[in-house]
Amino acid sequence: MARPVYILYIRTPGGQLIEFATSDIGFAIDEPEHELGHELLLPPFF
Repeated sequence: MARPVYILYIRTPGGQLIEFATSDIGFAIDEPEHELGHELLLPPFF
């Protein structure tokens, strides 16, 4: 069975469309839900 994919689209004031997607553990695994979007968290290989 395929895993669900969770996708979040954000359009910046300048018009760029940014897509955040995960098919594994979700968005709220490394920070509390009420803090989501306050800072950009990237994996170490970026």
